[in-house]
Amino acid sequence: MTYKALRIFTAIVVVVLAATIVAGCGKPGPTETPKEPEYANAIAENLLQALINKEDYAAFARDFDETMKKTITEAAFKQTHDDLLGKYGEYLTKKFTFTEENVQEIYTAVSYNATFAKRPEGITVRVVFQETDKGVFVAGLWFQ
Repeated sequence: MTYKALRIFTAIVVVVLAATIVAGCGKPGPTETPKEPEYANAIAENLLQALINKEDYAAFARDFDETMKKTITEAAFKQTHDDLLGKYGEYLTKKFTFTEENVQEIYTAVSYNATFAKRPEGITVRVVFQETDKGVFVAGLWFQ
C-alpha cells in the first residue's frame, strides 16, 4: 500500500469512527431509566419524615390528591405510623432507585431504597405522583 493510499484509508477509518461516536451521543435510548423528577425528592422526604419520625398528619397529607386524603384518615395514619415505627424503627435516609413514567398514562411512580434504624439494608418505598394543571399530587404510597 502506498503512502497516499494509507493516508486515505486512515482518513476513512477516522471518519467512520467519528460518525459512530457521534451517533451514540443522541437522545437516550428506550432502555434507559427515566431520571428522578425534580419535585419527587422533597415530597418523598416530607412523606417519610412526617409519617415516621415526626408523626405529623398535616405535613404528611399536604401533597395528597383528593383520593389519598379520603383514604388515609388521621386514624389510618396513626395506625400506619405505629406499625412502621415498630417494624422498621426511625427513618434514616433514602436513595433514588428508578422512575416509572406514564403508569396508566397519568401517573409517575418513583421508587427509593429507604433505610431505617431496624432495617439499615433498606426497603423499597414507592411514591406515585400525578401532575395536573393545579400542581403535583401524591396519588399512592407503598412500602415493600
